Amino acid sequence: MNVESMTLDTSLLLFLGIGYLALLFVCGTAAERGWIPVRLLRHPVVYTLALGVYASAWAFYGSLELAAHAGFGYLAYYLGAAGAFLLAPVLLVPIQRITRTYQLASLADLFAFRFRSRWVGTLVTLISLLAVLPLLGIQVKTLGDGIDMLTGSHQGSGIALVFCLMIGAFAVFLALATATSMLATTRC
Repeated sequence: MNVESMTLDTSLLLFLGIGYLALLFVCGTAAERGWIPVRLLRHPVVYTLALGVYASAWAFYGSLELAAHAGFGYLAYYLGAAGAFLLAPVLLVPIQRITRTYQLASLADLFAFRFRSRWVGTLVTLISLLAVLPLLGIQVKTLGDGIDMLTGSHQGSGIALVFCLMIGAFAVFLALATATSMLATTRC
């Protein structure tokens, strides 16, 4: 089978990616505005799909290499995550009650509330940012490599950068829309 005949055109792939991001944006807007019933938004399938996104790039670049070096020792990582979900009624439900009661939106808000200090919230935000940067880097690398494989070119890193900038713009837009709506409801 000829590999060249299996490649996609870069413009088609870019169009599909922009369409996918637009679909995600519409889904996010629909969820924020209450167009989608809450019972669907809080359905376990939604959380399962989110874990699939979490595991995709990590499995591709992290787990396979870790399994090659550590053998079955790599399972400890997944057993820890599975244990956290098995213990969710004991560990996560009390935290969820606190966050809903006091309208805490992030881990930084939770720590700032618990320790009554904005500095603690700032520190948790910075630590979270530093902890998540390697995972984001792996996601971008995976996206670029996937684009290179699908198109047969070496433009993947540039296109991945464009997608990242678009995702960042969507995130800022949705955050501003949420903040604006929260300010409007608190002023009434």
